[in-house]
Amino acid sequence: MARLVLGAALVTRAQLALAVDRAVAERRARDGLRLCRDAGDPRWIAAALNVLSETALRAGQTQKAVTRADEAVAVARSAGDGWNEGYALGTRAAIAARVGKLAEARQLAEASVTVMRRIDQQWGVGRALLGLGDLARLQDHPGEAHSRYVEALTIFRQVGARPQMARCLAGLGRVAMDLDAPEQARMHLTHSIQLSQDTGARLGISRGLEAFAVLAVQEGLPERAVRLAAAATALRQTTGLPPIPDARTDGYLASARHLGEAAVGRLWARGLAMSTEAAVALALQPAQRAAPADNSPVLAIVRASETAGQHSSPLPPDQSSAPP
Repeated sequence: MARLVLGAALVTRAQLALAVDRAVAERRARDGLRLCRDAGDPRWIAAALNVLSETALRAGQTQKAVTRADEAVAVARSAGDGWNEGYALGTRAAIAARVGKLAEARQLAEASVTVMRRIDQQWGVGRALLGLGDLARLQDHPGEAHSRYVEALTIFRQVGARPQMARCLAGLGRVAMDLDAPEQARMHLTHSIQLSQDTGARLGISRGLEAFAVLAVQEGLPERAVRLAAAATALRQTTGLPPIPDARTDGYLASARHLGEAAVGRLWARGLAMSTEAAVALALQPAQRAAPADNSPVLAIVRASETAGQHSSPLPPDQSSAPP
């Protein structure tokens, strides 16, 4: 019994560390898994495997992530544990999307939604819907992506899951950029990165900085784009995340190449040296240029129903990904 109690505690602490420090989450989950295997508790074994699958995915270790997630599905199903089964299916969907298997990713994400709805686990439903939003955006279906993000955002606001709210808002910001609506994008991305900063979610901050780099390119601010991309790169390094893919980095650098290679190098070095707080402050600075009006009917829905009063009242406490 003592092994199980300690193992469960370590796994819970690993879940809480996921958004803040991948290496810490992995270490705690690995230690917790060993103790839970010794105790023979399938629920916490599956929970530990789920954390390890996510940490492997974030480290770019795709095959290890698949192995852990598949074992989590098998263990959870054998124990009738819908929570960990649905969670693992959602992670498998993310893995499939990462390697370009988008049809498989959609099937897995929809299976995750089905399992989570069956056990009435709203946080899990929201997580899977968020994944479906990401998939729709990758497949160039902005209307569907918008709908998935809004549905997931509604759930996460109800349960007070602030890191996941930040991801939904970031997704809506990306959709706005895809539709060439920079004012809408800036509004969503601002709320998103502020939530990530409030909760100390360094992964969310890193993603947010890169999203603002994309927006800076769109707004014709290449110097800012280079500095923000560099700051996101530095934060990824300190958080133990894989680097931004070279193709994306080249895009940020290319936007400023007219300034000369030496100038681009200086901008990159300045971005690498920035503190997280300074980088976020730079991202939130006004664009200082006129942006085109946002006339998209899809975005008008978001403006009217989802973003009004986003910070008008104190946000409820955060939700962890611990099994209910």
